[in-house]
Amino acid sequence: MRRRQGSAGGRGLQPLGVVWCGIAAATVCLGLGMRTPAPRWDVLGCVAVVCVGLLLRILRVRRGQEEARRVPRGSGAPPPPGPIRLLAPWPLFKDRFRTVATVAASLVPLFLGVEWALAAAVGDGPPQIGAALFRAGFFGGAILLWGGFFVHAQEREAGRAAQRVVEACQDGTAKTVRVSVRGCAAGTHLPHPPRAHVDFDPAAPYGPGPRSRIANRRVPRRSGALRLTAGTAERTLFLDPSTDAEALASALDSRPGRLYWTPATAVTQPGWTAPAILALDDGRYVRGWTQDTPDPLVVDGEVMKGGQVRGYVQQLRPAELAALRSRSVLRPGPLFHGVALVAVGAAFSGAWNTAKEGAAEPLAGALALLAVGFLGEAVARAVRLRKQAGRLAAGGGVPSTLAPHVQPPAPPPLPTPPPLPAPPPRMQNPHDSDSGR
Repeated sequence: MRRRQGSAGGRGLQPLGVVWCGIAAATVCLGLGMRTPAPRWDVLGCVAVVCVGLLLRILRVRRGQEEARRVPRGSGAPPPPGPIRLLAPWPLFKDRFRTVATVAASLVPLFLGVEWALAAAVGDGPPQIGAALFRAGFFGGAILLWGGFFVHAQEREAGRAAQRVVEACQDGTAKTVRVSVRGCAAGTHLPHPPRAHVDFDPAAPYGPGPRSRIANRRVPRRSGALRLTAGTAERTLFLDPSTDAEALASALDSRPGRLYWTPATAVTQPGWTAPAILALDDGRYVRGWTQDTPDPLVVDGEVMKGGQVRGYVQQLRPAELAALRSRSVLRPGPLFHGVALVAVGAAFSGAWNTAKEGAAEPLAGALALLAVGFLGEAVARAVRLRKQAGRLAAGGGVPSTLAPHVQPPAPPPLPTPPPLPAPPPRMQNPHDSDSGR
């Protein structure tokens, strides 16, 4: 029986759909009224629709996080270890692509607005609608391709890692342990390459050829993590960098489950992590990476046996999208994008109208604020992870394998050559004694 999805599940009125309606309506109003002077109440109405959509998005995230905390914990005995089946893909990457596409689409009315403002200020010749659409298509397409490429690359890597865990559970080669979510952490780890369990020898970390070295190189990655406890020991589930570990830990606090991961086939180095899936008893899952290094402070699991993987398949759905995102609006992205909307409103209302450029200055500033908001989000995420890792490490809340700065393992030292044998003692020549007389 499938669980009914509410606001966290994505049914009902879509906030991004409201934003897209406002963007499309503003594009039509500007295209049909390039000679209409300010104030442009029709465009301001479209801007108000966009603001309503963004406000609905913030409210939906907060309500979805509250619903994620109220999910029933499950009744009866905990599910036995065995094969798992992921019913739906990870929702965060699709949401990120939709956000990138929305920003790329918003460039069309912004460039049309700049052309409208310049035409109203200069007044010589018709507005260059074709040139404005070309510039919007060029920059919007570049943003869409650039953002879509990185989102697809991260989803492909994480999807392969999760699929590797699913296959290991079916084959009975995965390790598993009962755990409970006990807060969040942050740090740097060295995840398994996507092809590490297919055609890569862990004993030779960089492979034989240049292409294999690029595909299988372990790159240090800083991200948030869930702290999992099993008795007196702990284990860490590192998340992808886009997931807000604090929001997810708050939604899954004290939730019991079973952690599955794919163990390495050779000796590992400190800081190495393996693909893992946290299967909660309530039917949700969280994917990531966990420690793959023997440590007395990190709980070890048991390898699944043949009798454990027959007759039962646990059906798992991903954690709610709202639980994977931060609910705070005091971040560079929302703040700068909010200022950009204020600048757009000032331009089309006639409140900002200089003698030289007209209302083009605030519209051009809104374009710059969009870029600054995205860059600020990346910088703020890196600073937050660094501060959180340092705070937890100072308070003793980070396991020994979760160091704030993990460096790639150094190559083994060269063997020391054996000492050379001592030369034999020199025998005295009898002729030397005769010559000395």
